Amino acid sequence: MARIKIDHRGVEKGYFYHVSKKMRIAFYISVVATIIFIGGMFAAFSGEITGDNFRHLMRAMTISFSTPGSEGVIFYYDTDSRMSFTLFNNDFAVATTRGVTMFDRMGNTVFRDRRSFTNPQLASSNRWLLAYDRGGNSFAVYNNFGLLHQEIDRDFPVFLACVADNGTFAIATRTPSARSMIFIYNSNFQQLSDIPHSGHIIAMELTRDGRYLLMVYSTTNAQGQFLADVRVFDIEYSRQIVHQEYFLETMAFGAAWSENGGFTLMLSSGVLSFDSEFELVGQHSTDSESYTMFHVGSSTTALIYRATLVGNVNVVTLLDSESNVRSTREIVGRISLIQSSEDYVFIAVPDRIYRICIAGEVLYVDIERGVRGLVIVPGQNVLLCFAHRAYVVMFN
Repeated sequence: MARIKIDHRGVEKGYFYHVSKKMRIAFYISVVATIIFIGGMFAAFSGEITGDNFRHLMRAMTISFSTPGSEGVIFYYDTDSRMSFTLFNNDFAVATTRGVTMFDRMGNTVFRDRRSFTNPQLASSNRWLLAYDRGGNSFAVYNNFGLLHQEIDRDFPVFLACVADNGTFAIATRTPSARSMIFIYNSNFQQLSDIPHSGHIIAMELTRDGRYLLMVYSTTNAQGQFLADVRVFDIEYSRQIVHQEYFLETMAFGAAWSENGGFTLMLSSGVLSFDSEFELVGQHSTDSESYTMFHVGSSTTALIYRATLVGNVNVVTLLDSESNVRSTREIVGRISLIQSSEDYVFIAVPDRIYRICIAGEVLYVDIERGVRGLVIVPGQNVLLCFAHRAYVVMFN
């Protein structure tokens, strides 16, 4: 029988030729699609593609992922007579009379800026860290990599400072005649406005978006009556005072923007709450008893009263953003520090730290003595700052 030999090599060559042709076309299509995608991303997010953001990305790739200030991480710094602490974009900042030091979330030093402060203070937002010398004539603005802007020889001493998430910040100074002057800057460090006042500036705070500046003054009128003067300045649109209100026979002690878009005002006579239209929506009178300490937060206000004439028994009253009493608890010990975050208030006594929920739940952790600062960290925990080191206390 004759054998017929069939050569498949030609068929195979043709098959692989067609496959390689299709793969080549797919490759070119993928390259073109990738270029179009990258170009579209650059066009859509060109404002976010900056050198700083790239450096943030590179630094994040070199740091083991962990929660900011994770339990077990200890931040070490030099002891000083005056210190200020804050959390800034997952980094921990310490200001002393010798300058500002920034630590990453693993406790490593990011930068150290040497400068001379008499009474160092820190203010921060998601955009900037601002350090100023209360009573001195200088301030400095930082990001997570170092110094961006400074003014070291202002005409009058700096008393207060605040900063918004969009980079807007405000500096309040006092003249020798007790006249207050507030200077507002944009994110490019250009001065936008200056706001004079004849009284003492007590508190000021920017909204997170940087549109409004809340200013609270304590002064007297022509008849010699104590007067609390509250003003709201519109930075973004009108560049003028859009709300002003006076409260007679009372002194202003503090204020803060509320989570509802309004603000809470702390007076010697009590607590007042305003909504986003700056209308009064609630008040809590303290005329019948005198509080010894207070803290005004975005959603919770804490009032501390002495429960007994002898001893260190304190009554803590928590108010919500409409000045309603939500809970009352007793704490034993000399209260040294108060901070608040969302629905929690943290209170430090010499050997214990309390976390009180606005609904009334109380948790505490025994701590070593000598705490000098409380910094709230994500997860409703707190960073305890001592003379030469800081670490997180976990409540869960």
